[in-house]
Amino acid sequence: MKTLELLLRARICTACMPLHTLSIADLQCVPEPVRTGDGTLLVATLIPISPLKHAGKRRREESCMVRDYEEICRAWLACNTEHERNTLIQSRLSSMAHSRSRASECSSWLSRVQIVKDMETEKLKRSRHQAIQLKLACLGYGAELAAMSSVDILAKHNLVNQTRPLTDRIWTNIQGELVKYMEKVKVDRVAREHHELLQRRRKVAIDYLRICKALSPSTLFPPLLDFFELPPIRKIIHLPSNQTVTPGHFHRITGLILFHIDAWESSVTKQVMDFTIGKDSPLLPEEKSSGVKLARNVFICKNCTIFSRSLNPRCRKNKPAYITPLFFPDIPGHRCLSLGFDSRAKDDKIRRTATASVRVPWNTTRLEINDRAREVINALMAFIGADPETTIVEDLDDEMEDYQFKCYSCPHKKYVHNGAAPVSTFELYGWRDFLVHADTFWADDWFILEKVLDGGVFLSPRCTDLPCESYYRGHDSMVEHLRDDHGLTMVTDDVDIYARGHELFPEQRSARTTEGIGIVPEGHPLRATMAEE
Repeated sequence: MKTLELLLRARICTACMPLHTLSIADLQCVPEPVRTGDGTLLVATLIPISPLKHAGKRRREESCMVRDYEEICRAWLACNTEHERNTLIQSRLSSMAHSRSRASECSSWLSRVQIVKDMETEKLKRSRHQAIQLKLACLGYGAELAAMSSVDILAKHNLVNQTRPLTDRIWTNIQGELVKYMEKVKVDRVAREHHELLQRRRKVAIDYLRICKALSPSTLFPPLLDFFELPPIRKIIHLPSNQTVTPGHFHRITGLILFHIDAWESSVTKQVMDFTIGKDSPLLPEEKSSGVKLARNVFICKNCTIFSRSLNPRCRKNKPAYITPLFFPDIPGHRCLSLGFDSRAKDDKIRRTATASVRVPWNTTRLEINDRAREVINALMAFIGADPETTIVEDLDDEMEDYQFKCYSCPHKKYVHNGAAPVSTFELYGWRDFLVHADTFWADDWFILEKVLDGGVFLSPRCTDLPCESYYRGHDSMVEHLRDDHGLTMVTDDVDIYARGHELFPEQRSARTTEGIGIVPEGHPLRATMAEE
């Protein structure tokens, strides 16, 4: 391809550019007799210079024609006196100014010509496009053309985006290809409209699901994608296109839906049993069911677990900085087990969440049995004399309700309140929090556990199953989220929903909770209670 350079008065072939052009950076090699007191700067101002793209170099370089350079060198060497050199300089400067002026005029003219040419080309393409549209409309594709998200889609087709007028012979040659293209457009449109119809019906199903969750908060409901696949829900979503789906379609079969939800829960329980005990286990289903419920089966969510050193959980020195212990039967309701990554779902508004994850069918991909947590649980059961073969997690909750655990590897801290004398404090844990602490710091390199200032992390139940569903937040962030995004004028905090009685003070309840860390100073009533026990 040849590039037109108006200032250099040449059309240069890219392959021949090294033979006919010279970079200004190479002018330092000019012969000594041609050098001036200012080096090569004077020579560079006496010849046309233009930025050119050289092969093998990323940036354009200021370059000149070899012929111009050789000409100025010969003229400079032919000057014998200072007067002749000054005359040459003035002549060349005048010639350069004229060349730049002419190059500017030619460039403007060329731009105008190109604009006119582009307008004529666009006019010819538009005429061909309109003629093809008329031909396709006569073949019965008028509705498809009108329903296209943009007519430019057809205009960009390689058989349409041409300047040649559409004659009968040309139409005969391209008709088959364009008809095939329009059939594909029709299929895509029908599929797109059907998908949009299903999405609208799924939103109605989501509203129904949220009502059910609000009326029965203790019931385990399937995540969205599993809920959509329940036979009665799927049947309603896939009703004929000429029917309108309303909330009444779902409310009329609530009993049937609850029946299939129980069946889904049974299938999920079987997946957990197969994951824990193995599909090929010779145990009977009843034995598997009772075995998976044992408290010694401690699971962790690999998505919630934070590794402190590397991202390789198989590394021996890679101890988790935080874990989320899970027990049966709470596993099916864990949020991460219905989240995953799917690049194909990035445009699906129902499957998208506020994070990089998208909703997926419930699975055990992110589950993992934690052996170190199992050792801690076995030690706790040995402490209270419980049988690991029969003890379930509810038994531990009942037996250890009043137990508080202190980590002797964590040093005491000094606490000062309103300028009073500092008191020594230590941290107390419920058995669940002690499990997290012991599993995380059960190693040779112990750390000082810092006080949790925000009270932990929270998940907003008001966003569940919505496209704007939020992820885990800190205390202050969650209060702000509930006020700003959900319009709550009063947010109640510091309430321990795990406390068995409301007669305790807030600081006592926080110390007894199984979900938070209570810091109990010396002299606190709970400290005395522990001493008595």
